[in-house]
Amino acid sequence: MALDMKHSAALVLALVVLLLLPAAAKGGRLRYYNTAVGFSFHYPAGWRSAPLPNNDGTMLTNPAFPGASMKAWGFSLTSGTLEREAAKTENLLKNDTLSFAMVKQKTMTVGSDRALWRAYAFKRKGQSGESRALGVSIGHKGLVFVFLGACPSAQWARLLPVFEAMARSFKAVSQAPEATNGGER
Repeated sequence: MALDMKHSAALVLALVVLLLLPAAAKGGRLRYYNTAVGFSFHYPAGWRSAPLPNNDGTMLTNPAFPGASMKAWGFSLTSGTLEREAAKTENLLKNDTLSFAMVKQKTMTVGSDRALWRAYAFKRKGQSGESRALGVSIGHKGLVFVFLGACPSAQWARLLPVFEAMARSFKAVSQAPEATNGGER
C-alpha cells in the first residue's frame, strides 16, 4: 500500500518525535560513550562532540559559548597516584600561559570513585582576558578519567555548574547500549 504525501509527512514527524523523546525526557541531555577506554557521561543537548585525536575521549563545544570547551578522556593510571595524574592535567593547562593559579581544590566522590576537583585561573598568550578552568580527575580500578572544562572568565558562573554536572554524571562502562565507540545516546 502506497502512502500519500500527508501520511508520509505524519509518519516522518512521528519518527522524529520518537527519536527526540529520550533527550527531552532527560532535560535535553545526551550521553557520551567511549567503550575503548570504558566511560560515559551526560552533556547538554546544545553541545557538540568531536573525538580527541587518539580516540581516548571527546571535546565538547557549544556555539552559544565561544571560547568554552569541555574535554573528557581516560587512560591507565601509570604514575601511581591520582594526585600525580591530576598534576599532569594541570601541566596541560599551564602550556602557553602568561599567568596561572589554582584557586580552589577539594577531594570528592563521583559515584563510589575518588575524585580530585581543582579550579584554575589563567591567561593565555595572545588572549585579551582571563580564563577559568575546572579539572576533575576520577580514579576507577587502575584507570583515570579526566574532565577539563575551560572558558573565558565572563562565562565561568554560568558554565561551572554545567562542567560539574558533566563530571558528576561519569559512569564506568564496558559497552554502550546500541551505540558505537564515541557515540551518543
